Amino acid sequence: MPQRFATQNIQPVGVYVLKILKPKFTTAFCCSNYMKAYKNLKGDSGISRYQIGDDFIVVEFDVGHLYLYNYTSAGKAKIERMKLLAKTGKGLSTYISRYVKDYYAEKL
Repeated sequence: MPQRFATQNIQPVGVYVLKILKPKFTTAFCCSNYMKAYKNLKGDSGISRYQIGDDFIVVEFDVGHLYLYNYTSAGKAKIERMKLLAKTGKGLSTYISRYVKDYYAEKL
């Protein structure tokens, strides 16, 4: 079973670091160096970057907010769909607003 992690915001640089905690927390490691730019093929997305893990996706919106979605919070099918949309660069923002908006595990 993988280690469980939570993130801790280190001010003022806004970098997130791992902090090993009890298993009730999520498996995300989020740092701007690991996030990929969202292609935004349609041209009107509110998403700027994302990071994919085995059982999660972290999404950064244009306003700078980071949200962690995982299997526990949104379900495996929704997370896998979000990963596919993120990789293709089209439809992720719409999918989130329609199907998973409030099912995030954590606002980072």
